[in-house]
Amino acid sequence: MKKTLLVLSMLVATAAYADDQDHERSGGGHRTHGQADSISQSNPTLQADQSALKTDFMQLRADKQAGNTAAIATDQAKIKADAAQLQADRAALKTALKSNSTVQVDKSLLATDRNKLQTDRIQLKSDELAGNQAAVTTDSAAVATDRTQLQTDRSKLRQDIRSFAATPLH
Repeated sequence: MKKTLLVLSMLVATAAYADDQDHERSGGGHRTHGQADSISQSNPTLQADQSALKTDFMQLRADKQAGNTAAIATDQAKIKADAAQLQADRAALKTALKSNSTVQVDKSLLATDRNKLQTDRIQLKSDELAGNQAAVTTDSAAVATDRTQLQTDRSKLRQDIRSFAATPLH
C-alpha cells in the first residue's frame, strides 16, 4: 500500500515538473514550479481533479486509521482513477495551449526576441574586442532594449496562458 501511495504521489508531484521541462524545450522561456502551479491552480478542472485526489488520500488515511481494511483497495482504486484523470486533464490543457493561436504568436515573438538579443550580444562582444567604443555604446543600448522587449513579451505570454488556462476543460 505504501508503495502504491508513493508511486501515485510521485505521478502527481512530477506532472508540474514535466510540464515545465516541455515548456522550456518548446521555447516558452523559463518557468518556475510556482508558475506551473499557478497555471494549474487557475484552471477549474485541474483544481477539481486535485481536490478529488486530496479527498481520496484523506479517505484512505481515515480508512486505514479506522482499520477498515475492506475499503482500502477501493480507496486505492479511486486514487489511481483520479490521478489518471488529473494527468489526462493536464495533457488536454497542454494540447489546447499548443493549438491556441494567441499563445503561439506570443511564443513566436519570444523566439524573435531571443534571436535579436543573441545577435546584438554577439555584435557587442565583437565591438568590445575591436575597441570600437562608439559602437559598444550603441550595442549596449540595443541589448538593453532587447532585454526589455523579451521581458515584456514573456510577461504577455504568461498572462495569455493564465487567461486561457482559467477556462474549464470540459
